[in-house]
Amino acid sequence: MDIPKEAFVLADYYTRRALEVNRIEGEISSAEASIEKMYDILGMPFERAGYTSSVPNPVSLEELLSDEESLRSRISQINDAYDNAVKTRERQQKVLAEAESKVKEVARLDGLTHLYRKDVFLALLDKEIQRKNSPHRRTEDAEGILGLIIMDIDNFKLYNDSYGYTQGDAAIRSVAEVVNHQVRGENDLIARTKGYYGEGGRFGGEELMVFVHCHTAEDLGSIAERLRQAVYSNGLDTSAKLDKSGNAYEAYYHGVDGRKAEKVSVSVGCAVYNVGESKQLIKAANQALKKAKLTRNCTVCDWSS
Repeated sequence: MDIPKEAFVLADYYTRRALEVNRIEGEISSAEASIEKMYDILGMPFERAGYTSSVPNPVSLEELLSDEESLRSRISQINDAYDNAVKTRERQQKVLAEAESKVKEVARLDGLTHLYRKDVFLALLDKEIQRKNSPHRRTEDAEGILGLIIMDIDNFKLYNDSYGYTQGDAAIRSVAEVVNHQVRGENDLIARTKGYYGEGGRFGGEELMVFVHCHTAEDLGSIAERLRQAVYSNGLDTSAKLDKSGNAYEAYYHGVDGRKAEKVSVSVGCAVYNVGESKQLIKAANQALKKAKLTRNCTVCDWSS
């Protein structure tokens, strides 16, 4: 049989492209396994891309060369399979990148509150201070102020002892949800449209922190007070709890003056950054918080920092 040279070229092209499709399919399987693992970490369901190979069944070189029309048809099929595999790989690479980004972000968050972990929050605060002190800082950084808000759940130990650690965790989560909503939500009081922005973190136990860029110290005090009010408005009801039989009885949670507190509340301290390191700002805000704790469920600001 006199075989045209073009047929050999086409057959070689077909074979090479088929091998390339098989290699990409291997990458697809590997990416799919990685994505599934990432989604398992995130606790999210992973829906597969539904890729199925359309590579024609392999045939011998003699069969390929026996019919040029059949060979061209197979080359068309393998090209379609290649395009399909490449598109699937590109989709999966995008999904994998998104999953990896989410996993990295989750690793930066406190598991209970979904606010930034203490070490991550302090690193972000240090970065904000560096930017505030930079000669190349933005106009809004130069003109505005950097403030720190620290909030602590009132009588938390007594609350924990009265309701148990599970409910104590629920109280911390409820406060954190308010902070998350106000700092990152669509209708946040630290509104980017006002030129404000900030981030929240868990400093430890029942203590949460928020740093804020805003225009004036009075704005910072207003934000801190509105955070306190939002926590109380959305706070857990502490008026009663259930015994093992399901009967309600009076809770042992009382305010500082001996009266029963109807809802979980926080005391808030805040301070404005002037000079120095983050530890000086934290110390000033903590001093304000200590004063607020004397009264409970109130906000105290220290402008001397």
